[in-house]
Amino acid sequence: MEGLERIKEESRAHGLCRDYSERWDSCRSLREMIDLACGPDGLMFLAKCCTDGYGPSEGWIADNFRGFINGRYTSVLHGGDGTFTSRLYCSHEGDITVDTTLCGVIGCRGTVHVSQNNICRIYADASSELVIDCPHGAVAIVMSPLGTMPVHGEGTVRFMDLK
Repeated sequence: MEGLERIKEESRAHGLCRDYSERWDSCRSLREMIDLACGPDGLMFLAKCCTDGYGPSEGWIADNFRGFINGRYTSVLHGGDGTFTSRLYCSHEGDITVDTTLCGVIGCRGTVHVSQNNICRIYADASSELVIDCPHGAVAIVMSPLGTMPVHGEGTVRFMDLK
């Protein structure tokens, strides 16, 4: 992939931890890379670096991972707390349905619909313009540098700043 080494070096210069850097280096396919990116550390990293202007850009992600973003692929990941699912949306306009545990949103505009009774974490970069629709019984934790966003529905939505 064009520019991948430059992206890795920029990311390391901005504090990419050694463990994550080693996991990134061990990826041998696009699928392994998107699975790494769709974990909680990866989604936080993507939202932060796209917001701050280093690492993989929105356009680079959209071009290189088009077969894995915008609902085309669901990562099934295994962590200390069991199995969870995750999706990444990039340069998407329109509705996004979040029926996964994690969801990354980079450069998107539209309404994020949290599925009934779903508990999820949404990672959004600063360029995303979103409305969060969270029905009764659903819980969404939105990690974003934007503070708050418009919210519809009677579910629970909590905003946390990206750190």
